[in-house]
Amino acid sequence: MNHFTRKSAYVWLIITEQTVNFIVLLYSIFFRKKKKREVKKIAAFWYCPPDQIGSNIRMGEWKTHFENDGFIFDNFYINNFQEGIEKISKGNYAHRYMYFALCMWRRLAQILKLHRYDVVWIGRSIIPFYPRKNAFIESRLNRIVSKVVVDSTDGGDYLDNPELMESVFKSADELTVGYKYLKEEYGKRFKVTQVFWTISKENYIRKLDYKIESIPIIGWMGSPGNFQFILELIPALKELSKHRKFKFKYICRQKFNEELKGIENENISFGDDYYKQLATFDIGISPFHIQNLRTKGKIAMKHQEFLLMGTPQVCSPVAISEFVKDGKDVSIADGMEQWVDKLIELIDDENKRKCFGENSIKLFNNYYTYKTQYENLKKVLTKL
Repeated sequence: MNHFTRKSAYVWLIITEQTVNFIVLLYSIFFRKKKKREVKKIAAFWYCPPDQIGSNIRMGEWKTHFENDGFIFDNFYINNFQEGIEKISKGNYAHRYMYFALCMWRRLAQILKLHRYDVVWIGRSIIPFYPRKNAFIESRLNRIVSKVVVDSTDGGDYLDNPELMESVFKSADELTVGYKYLKEEYGKRFKVTQVFWTISKENYIRKLDYKIESIPIIGWMGSPGNFQFILELIPALKELSKHRKFKFKYICRQKFNEELKGIENENISFGDDYYKQLATFDIGISPFHIQNLRTKGKIAMKHQEFLLMGTPQVCSPVAISEFVKDGKDVSIADGMEQWVDKLIELIDDENKRKCFGENSIKLFNNYYTYKTQYENLKKVLTKL
């Protein structure tokens, strides 16, 4: 990479950040709210691009619920998923610096509309992807709107950039989190409300038949980054293959044929048939072998999707619902031997699969629907 190109891109990023901060400063002075008023208009600022699977789940899906209740609820998002992959994951430093600067300019155009709103709800931080050192922009927003609420997607937000997230949290009037562990941790220093992580049931296919007609399908879905947990589980899957015949099906944008050699497997790319592919899983797995703020401070989406669909699952003790009980709703495996034993148990026992599936659906409906969580979130976003 050309040193001059990289240096020039970095200088442009710094100029962009200083310029955007200065514009926000002037904007917050010029449009300073003189007094807090009744909340009627809410702006939701997404962190992820709209075409990323699941990106609308935490914030976007609330729009209909708030509007049916008489509020204006507008979603603000920028970028697209593939662009981020190309510029950040595959790009060099110059590409990343230029992309971070682009994110700031795109977001600035939306920030300059905030004087029309009463409350802003921010996912993670207001500038996606750019690992800033401070939350200057967030610190100015309270001068424009009556209330600033920040949602911590999972503990990984803080783990990746504690300096920024500490600053972001301090700038907010209140935090929303999805998981009990984060409420307890962040609640020591900030005002925190737990709003359970919700998923729309639309498009998902509920499991009705728990018979396994041929080869059992053990399924997983997720990002290439999270596939590391499957790689760590390979010894258990190979041991399982000595005792029971099965196929491992994984939905991921990257193939791992070489790593899965010796295990019958099938890779499916994310696409329009995502929900049909999920419905083919006889057993779902949600492994997380590390216990840190990231895994203890979130509910894995795959775990919740299995609950929603009634797919019997084996999971790790972390990144799961605080309400599931081992042996009643799911099987919790702690250690490679337990993964083998508990997968064998589910493969062999149709009644247990059926019991897990039916209990999972009930549990999901009790805690993780938009209907059950709406009043809780409404109170956070509209009470001044």
